Amino acid sequence: MLRSCAKCLYHSLPGTEIHRAKGEVLFLEGTPLNWVYRIVTGTLKMVKDYENGGERILGVLSDGDDVALLAALQGKDHYIANAIAMTDVILVQSSKEEVLSTYRSYPDYREMCMGCALSRSHFFQFQTAQSSELDVNQKIIAMLQNLALKYGRKEGSKTTLLLPFTKTVLADLIGIRRETLSRHLGLLQDQGKIKVDGNRYVLENA
Repeated sequence: MLRSCAKCLYHSLPGTEIHRAKGEVLFLEGTPLNWVYRIVTGTLKMVKDYENGGERILGVLSDGDDVALLAALQGKDHYIANAIAMTDVILVQSSKEEVLSTYRSYPDYREMCMGCALSRSHFFQFQTAQSSELDVNQKIIAMLQNLALKYGRKEGSKTTLLLPFTKTVLADLIGIRRETLSRHLGLLQDQGKIKVDGNRYVLENA
């Protein structure tokens, strides 16, 4: 499973505990990046808005994940997406200035910290790099295999995932319609490649 670096400097920074209820906004795209967050418990979605009123979910973050850390380390001045609570969320809020001061104070950690933040950001944005050559079934399996890095556990020849979000969110992450996801999950079950029970998925290990 994907975990934060055991030597993470930022998780020991002083911060303020804050709460967001399900559906509340943590921050909006384009607003000043003044704070970096760590999720204590709960789930957030990172979202881009379309001009037609639609939205694209870029990623889902949950317990232990950092929010806006990479953008802060890269020197960005504004948030690059909306952060919205999918469940009730408890977070620790630290100032961007304190995060950057810590980053600059430990030169031996800089490369490791940036690499860690980049790799974790890549995990939650891998869907943007999915090959257009993959068919729908392959995209679903690839998405679930990536999500298994965080939410899965191996049990013999199988990997079980219990996702903290709905199939509507999963479909949006893959870039397909909810109805298309349901249809293809049925096909994959018929082929014996996956078992689905609500938000619980069982994959055959490759």
